[in-house]
Amino acid sequence: MENRFFGLQIMPWKPQLTSNVPDVASLSVPIQVALLRLKLVSGNVGFWEVMLLQAVATCHFAKEWEAKRSGEGVLVVAGDLASFHRSLSRTANLRATMKHWAGLSSEGRTFIEMRLRLGQPSHQSFEDLDLENASDLAVLRDAVGAARRWLGEKPGAEHGAPIRALVQDVARVYRQATGKRPGLSSSETVAGSSYTTPFEDLLVAVLTEAGTPLSLEAARGLYRSELRNKSKKFWLVDEGLQSECE
Repeated sequence: MENRFFGLQIMPWKPQLTSNVPDVASLSVPIQVALLRLKLVSGNVGFWEVMLLQAVATCHFAKEWEAKRSGEGVLVVAGDLASFHRSLSRTANLRATMKHWAGLSSEGRTFIEMRLRLGQPSHQSFEDLDLENASDLAVLRDAVGAARRWLGEKPGAEHGAPIRALVQDVARVYRQATGKRPGLSSSETVAGSSYTTPFEDLLVAVLTEAGTPLSLEAARGLYRSELRNKSKKFWLVDEGLQSECE
């Protein structure tokens, strides 16, 4: 079914995420090449490629919506998501959750389901969730919170909220796929200023796929900016993660 969001036509996302996505027929050669350089500890190249392309699709949609959104429309959708998130945080149960979902606009549901597809584990839609399962309710709460936070971002930064959110998604995928923290190189590295870490290759490839091609230095600067804006606990302190030492 066709879905329209403030005048934008939104087509349903086709790929289905499973651990059996094949490593052939690449959907994005640059992203696949960057993924092939990683030492994966979970999933396979095809699986993570689809995850990253879903993040890119979310970024495209968000950029289009950000360009057209009105202040009034943002306040309405953000208010609905904030109310839903408070309910899930206080008394998450099947009846209350279904009531809030039924009251959401199609726009609010679209943003939540985008975040559900990007979660770990991934869920293709709200209907995929078992609302009598506490872990699935927690997944839904996190997705609603992520959608609400995006709507609360202020436009006008050099790189808008959609691109900054995409950088976060690339870093998250890298951590989950490799079990390592994303690493940046510098002119002081033993390998020389032209050396790029596997994470840098992946970040540049995904940003290019999203229509925001940046130089290596610009991509490094964008990631460092996000490190400054986010707490170290969120970005760096992950149980069992190793440092990237390629």
